Amino acid sequence: MRAGSSALAVVAAAVVLAGCASGPKRAPLYEWGQYPTILHEDLKQALPPEQQLKAMEQQRALMEKAGTPMPPGMAMHMALLHQRLGQHDQVQQYLELEAQRYPSLRAFVTWLQKQQAQQAQQPKGGKSDEKS
Repeated sequence: MRAGSSALAVVAAAVVLAGCASGPKRAPLYEWGQYPTILHEDLKQALPPEQQLKAMEQQRALMEKAGTPMPPGMAMHMALLHQRLGQHDQVQQYLELEAQRYPSLRAFVTWLQKQQAQQAQQPKGGKSDEKS
């Protein structure tokens, strides 16, 4: 009888382990792609904003084609690059995209949008008297 219960225990263990090994694969929450490399280049100031944006747009297109969302911060980084180029409409677009994809960032994005709107209204070289 002991041999029968040992065999049953081995079979049960094999079934449990096989079930764990063949669990459903989860889709990734988002795809990093080349974004970390692009971000590193930005921090080193190795590429001008135009080239970084081009690389990020290519990465975004690949992610959309694959059906994987952009990682947190990527749209915000694209907004920053557009800000550096003075493209204020695109800044708002990418900030809004970041807030839509990551609702926990809504308050921060709203604050950034207000800052960006104030900056867009200032004449070149002018400074605001208002502190935020």
